[in-house]
Amino acid sequence: MLKHLTLKNLVLIDSCHIEFGKGLTILSGETGAGKSALIEAIGLACGQRADSSIIRKGFDKAVVEAAFEIDGVPLLIQLLEDSGITLNPEESLVIRREISREGKNRAFLNCQMAPLPVIQKIGSYLIDLIGQHAQEEMRTIEAQRAMLDLYADTRDDLLKFQQAWQEEKIHRQKLENFLFLKEKKEREIELCSFELQELEMANIQEGEEDQLFDEYQRLSHTSELMEKIQDIYQGLSESSEAIIPHLSRYKNLGQSLTVFDPSLKEPVDMLSEAFIALSEAARHFNHYLDKLENDPSRLAFLDERLKEIHRIKRKYSAHFSNLNAYILELKKKLSHLENLDHEIEAAREALSKADAQTINLSQALTKKRKAAAQLLSAALSDALQSFNMAGAHIEIRFKPQARTMAGEDLIELWLQANVGEPAVLVKEGASGGELSRLILAIKTTLAEKNHTPIIVFDEIDGNVGGETAVLIGKKLRELGKFRQVLCITHFPQVARFADHHFRVVKEEKEGRTFTSIEELNKKERESELLRMLGGKKVSIPL
Repeated sequence: MLKHLTLKNLVLIDSCHIEFGKGLTILSGETGAGKSALIEAIGLACGQRADSSIIRKGFDKAVVEAAFEIDGVPLLIQLLEDSGITLNPEESLVIRREISREGKNRAFLNCQMAPLPVIQKIGSYLIDLIGQHAQEEMRTIEAQRAMLDLYADTRDDLLKFQQAWQEEKIHRQKLENFLFLKEKKEREIELCSFELQELEMANIQEGEEDQLFDEYQRLSHTSELMEKIQDIYQGLSESSEAIIPHLSRYKNLGQSLTVFDPSLKEPVDMLSEAFIALSEAARHFNHYLDKLENDPSRLAFLDERLKEIHRIKRKYSAHFSNLNAYILELKKKLSHLENLDHEIEAAREALSKADAQTINLSQALTKKRKAAAQLLSAALSDALQSFNMAGAHIEIRFKPQARTMAGEDLIELWLQANVGEPAVLVKEGASGGELSRLILAIKTTLAEKNHTPIIVFDEIDGNVGGETAVLIGKKLRELGKFRQVLCITHFPQVARFADHHFRVVKEEKEGRTFTSIEELNKKERESELLRMLGGKKVSIPL
């Protein structure tokens, strides 16, 4: 139940706080007084999107705050827990929306910031908002099918069908992929076999390219290496002016001087270290020269091998970093192609089973819908007749359609509004007044099926009047025994049945226009009903 609604800086409303009660609440007022702002506010509490145009001129932010009792909505309590919001069922759930002129809109659940999709989902559990767009929506086959499914309680059946249908689509796509592959099977086998043979023959090892390139660099520069290393080696140790013999003599001289001055030990040690390092370097250069040889045949092999590796690298650039994995992939693909006929047969069998399962569930869904359609047609016909349409009859007809997520049924409502007249498709031929009464008939008939605790009617009684409006008022009051019903109306015949009556008033103060909302006592209600009648003094019992 909606307990209260607080509005600040919304359209023409400066500040307003409304306390709601159980049963049927009527909201009335002159055209343009600001009743639409209430619907806007309730929509915002349900998570509808908003823009800065609803903010009262001269202010930067509009605020809507709604408090709800949710102890009778266990599914909503579970949803809140799943969203990380802990709430005692006996506490009020407070939804707050802040609409900023700068576009920085925020939403809160009990003072915790919440994303708008969460607010929208919560709103769908709380409020059924039936606006003036409801007539156009009722003309759609989707809305008509949803109405029948709600009455038939097909939720679980529809979910099972949808799961089976999705499974069938997966199997169908798998088979189509296999059949497409079969069309180019021989070419794919030839290509995979060739690539596999090419890579296995190449037998390129990890790190081989770098290793061979280093060797190629060495062999291709053998003469230069020999000449320059020989020169280095002779300069270090063999020539008459070699460094190492001179360095050895300097080292020995220095060591003899340390007897006279120990402070010379450090530079002498440096000479010793230099002697050892140069001697070791000379030994390595000599060893390198002993192993170094000119091998044209090896150089030619390396050249060809590196060219082969480069060709493979260029051809298989996407896989070269891990050729072994690609080879395994080719083997797996080749095996799959060679066994493709078997896999196609298995896919056909799986699809056949999935299709049979989908058909069975679809037929069960259709059977349940048709059984419910007979009962619903009768119930809606009775409800329409109670709305001063004595000859009205509703028929729910079925046509087969291509399988969709909703099943294989095209469901259409046909309305015979008058005895002896042909039935017309609701989506094409029903008038506004007929649609208004049909929507009310649906809402009252499905009241026990629709567990939304709050129903809001925004001038849904349009296009009717007189005795029909009285009947609508009675139905709304009856509906208010099971749900909290809020109704905006211009009809005193409807308003007279209210458990609570609010009046929306627009007035000017100091050059500004203000909208206020006030609850009426018995005397004030009589005055408002008289105004709604056009000022004539007519007795309307409350």
